[in-house]
Amino acid sequence: MNEALATFAERMSRAFDELAGDLRRGEEPESSVALLGAAPIPEVTGHRQQAILALSGLAIEDGMRTSEVAKEISYEVPNTHMTLQALERAGHVEMVPGSKPQRWRLHPKYRVTAKTYMTIAEQVKAGEWTTYGDISIALRGDTKAARAIGQVAARIPEFPNPHRVLREPGVISQYWVDHEGKGPDRCQQMLEAEGIDFVEGQADPTRRVTWDVLNARITGEETA
Repeated sequence: MNEALATFAERMSRAFDELAGDLRRGEEPESSVALLGAAPIPEVTGHRQQAILALSGLAIEDGMRTSEVAKEISYEVPNTHMTLQALERAGHVEMVPGSKPQRWRLHPKYRVTAKTYMTIAEQVKAGEWTTYGDISIALRGDTKAARAIGQVAARIPEFPNPHRVLREPGVISQYWVDHEGKGPDRCQQMLEAEGIDFVEGQADPTRRVTWDVLNARITGEETA
């Protein structure tokens, strides 16, 4: 057990050293966005526009209401609406067809679909677990999509093995529920049945699949 923990600690240390180095150099961690079909979010002038494009809620197909966007960026609703219209004219966002009240989302070339999240989640095997943040980093180089990933996992029955995706640092959300209405206890039972132990409510850290491993599996570069 001590040897396994030591190996895990070394791997985590290397991964976070790499992430820290990227951030110090002003670089983003390499992500799987391009590989999975979405273009990187464009750089735009104006901090309000950039703040809007960074919202994870715009990256999913349902999008966000104008009032939700305004709340997230701490801006007045009318001004937020005008900013969204400017981003629409630039080809960066679009209105969700038929939505009432009006909803906005990223243009399809930038938008990550639920299928993209699911493709990454499929990389987590029985006897392993990961976090919403790890999937987000593997996808886009930061943790900003973690909330959206949690929403997709909760809403879409086809999401693969949602019980294997936990909150940092390996705890089950108190709001976790499966599509049969069963709660967190069911999640823990499923993980334990796959060989994952829990100590004081936290999953065995040696079974965690970190963002760098997820990336390696998607690209086929994982080493044995």
